[in-house]
Amino acid sequence: MMRRGYNILTIREIMKLVDKGYSVRRIAKELNLSPNTVVRYLKFLERNGLVKRVRVGEKGSIVIVKYILTNDGRAALNFIVTQFRGR
Repeated sequence: MMRRGYNILTIREIMKLVDKGYSVRRIAKELNLSPNTVVRYLKFLERNGLVKRVRVGEKGSIVIVKYILTNDGRAALNFIVTQFRGR
């Protein structure tokens, strides 16, 4: 299986939208990415302590979750925005 990398500018944009409370589906639409790609990035960010999943409810047998930035995630986003301003 080929290992895929993570683009820092995509990470920045996903984190900005997570901070605004956007759902995975809405992030995917805003950034013209597949929902699977957004989830892959979010899992990467979660493994690194930058976002966390929060259970917000259920719809039948489906658990509804949203992602939020952690304190480390907010600090990282501020750093990324500063370093990649104008890109």
